[in-house]
Amino acid sequence: MPSPAATLGPATDRPQAWLQGMVVALLTAGCFLPTEGAAQGDTLWLACLWMSAASIAGFLARNSSPLPTWRLVDTGVALFVGGHILSGCLALASGPDRYTASILLVEWIGLAAAWFALRTAFCGAGLPDQILSIGLLIAVTLSLYGVWQYAVLYPSLAAEYGPKMELVRTLGADSPEAARAVQELHAAGVHVEGSALILFEKRLRDSREPFGLFALANTFGGFLAVWTLVGLGLWRQIGSAIWWKQLTLLLLITLIADCLWLTNSRTAWAGLAVGLTGMLAGSLQRRPAFGWLTRAWAIGVGAAAVGVVLYGILGDWQNTSLPGPLKSLVYRFQYWRGTWNFLQDDWLPGSGLGQFRSHYVAHKLPEASEDIADPHNLWLDAWSNGGLLALIGLAVFFLAAVRPIWNRAAVEDESQPPSISPTWNPLLVGGAAAGMTLAFLGPFLLLSEWNDAPLVLLFVWASLMGASSVAGLVPIAVPLGALRFLAALATVTLGFHLVGAGGIGLPTVVQSLFLLAVATLPLTQSTASSEIAIWRQRAIGSGFVLGTLFAIGFVAIPVQLARIHLDAGDRSVSKDRRDFAGRAYREAAATAPLWVEPWLRIATLEERAWKAADRRDEARFDAAVDAIEAAWRRNPGSHLIAQQASRLWTERAEVTGAAGDREQAVAWAQKAVSASPTSALLQAELAISLSAADRESAAGDTARRALVQQQINESQGHVDRYLSPELLDRLSKLSARREGVESPPEQGGTSPQP
Repeated sequence: MPSPAATLGPATDRPQAWLQGMVVALLTAGCFLPTEGAAQGDTLWLACLWMSAASIAGFLARNSSPLPTWRLVDTGVALFVGGHILSGCLALASGPDRYTASILLVEWIGLAAAWFALRTAFCGAGLPDQILSIGLLIAVTLSLYGVWQYAVLYPSLAAEYGPKMELVRTLGADSPEAARAVQELHAAGVHVEGSALILFEKRLRDSREPFGLFALANTFGGFLAVWTLVGLGLWRQIGSAIWWKQLTLLLLITLIADCLWLTNSRTAWAGLAVGLTGMLAGSLQRRPAFGWLTRAWAIGVGAAAVGVVLYGILGDWQNTSLPGPLKSLVYRFQYWRGTWNFLQDDWLPGSGLGQFRSHYVAHKLPEASEDIADPHNLWLDAWSNGGLLALIGLAVFFLAAVRPIWNRAAVEDESQPPSISPTWNPLLVGGAAAGMTLAFLGPFLLLSEWNDAPLVLLFVWASLMGASSVAGLVPIAVPLGALRFLAALATVTLGFHLVGAGGIGLPTVVQSLFLLAVATLPLTQSTASSEIAIWRQRAIGSGFVLGTLFAIGFVAIPVQLARIHLDAGDRSVSKDRRDFAGRAYREAAATAPLWVEPWLRIATLEERAWKAADRRDEARFDAAVDAIEAAWRRNPGSHLIAQQASRLWTERAEVTGAAGDREQAVAWAQKAVSASPTSALLQAELAISLSAADRESAAGDTARRALVQQQINESQGHVDRYLSPELLDRLSKLSARREGVESPPEQGGTSPQP
């Protein structure tokens, strides 16, 4: 068997071949992890591994090794990633949620490392086309898992948890039978507090979209759309004389497309449709009469993407009536308009890295439902989280990545030889297998989470690889020009999907775009090494060494230890060992000083102890207040923290009857409404607090606003935001009482600041 270096071509030496295997391992691991948990610190360990890979890439530079030359796409990545890193530093210095900012800052440094490692690993020889064959079989493996989720897993979950949720809803959580059901649901990770029960039950009953090993069906859909297109591109490279190979590969692609259909991701369908039309345009362009077709297609796709976004932000769509399947488009418009509302004030820095939700909730439209974590649009997401710099960088990145489409005649040459030998490179195959193993070991060793799905899927993938290789189906050789054009089409497919879906801030999604962008580069992307270039490469590697040490020592380890303490506290609470739980929560708070969650747990623990003492233990009440105020200092502007504080002071006022306690309840309720002004529930609680403080005029005005918001929620069908009949009756009485008040309406009055 030829050596790994030989199979990759003359421009690749052995150290570079090993680096390629490492890069493939990390890319594969990201596909087998829920990348949506990045903001919670779930993938910090993977970001640190990317920094380690970039450090190795920097120190591999020597006189005989090719080094990447700076190109337009590098400028786009530098602005895009650099904007997010700068935004993360600003949010860490002055943002409301500095804990999330610190985690995402590490993730974006990891993405910078990923780009550097990719460019270094694949300069000289270009992206090996074997990676496309490996990735295609990974997509087939995950599609099998998705079909299993749809056909087997979800029906079994509905049969198991459906009766328990029905029991909780009909009997109430206080009954012994329902309490046991709640315990079992909590043990399975299902929350039944507030609207969570309604949302989970609705998803279990009405929705069976598979999401693979991601956390969202839309993320999975975007992944499958890309690999459906890549699979069709590979299918075109098989000669028509080998009909059984074409048929077999077509069946595998059909499986991926079927799973894509099951995800119900309309944005992914649209992205795939755009990519397929581009592939058709590329085929027709070979005819002399259609030489202009791919450029016209690129202009049309860009105009459509920009037009939809502008219409969503500036158009008059409020009274637009769309059929059921397209109603999600109106929801996107609502998200975009709410995002645009705050970007007009913060157009240069955006909201700050990880600070989007608090800004959006304060500006979202009354008819919008979810308190979303991202705007579901790649341009607005980049602008919000990375500022104007990141937005410009993203535009430059896409312009550079689609150049093979614009200049297709110059890059598409079917007479070119394949980019590599059709013989498998064991380092690339071994890297993919190592990545799936990493996806199991990382969460297990660091987060104590047992999920053997990656190991099971590793066996499935290895079986597919073995059978396909023996049959001679893979690897499929692709001419360099065809590979560049296919990668550019896949970039457009994923980009068009992200016009209406969240994900441009997710590590795996960004890494996928980076991989495709590297595949679009010509072979002239490398240059002979010089002393200056070598020292520059090593200096960058040294920078990533420091970044790795910073990430591990100041973010990854504290976050991980704090999560361990928090989990220990939660287990102690379930066993009614509250003193030990309190100590564990305080250890978590001390280990991760910026984290809000331990202080909220402490507040809840002390509040329960206060209630258990008939609400007479002043020390417990003061401890609960201190914990809530500590949480507020770490995330000022959170309506959830303010709501918890207002409810606590309301209960205290019911015991003491003191005017000062009622005013504190009002003050916190006003803060909650200020942070989330379109919440009917927060408006209702503020109205009740104002009434208890004998401020009937303001209470009536606020009650009317809550009732108006309730009507909007009913008209939009936001069942999870409906107020209870008892609360509606109380608000109606407050509103009616306000009509008899002669004095001018107050706007909540003045109240002491908590």
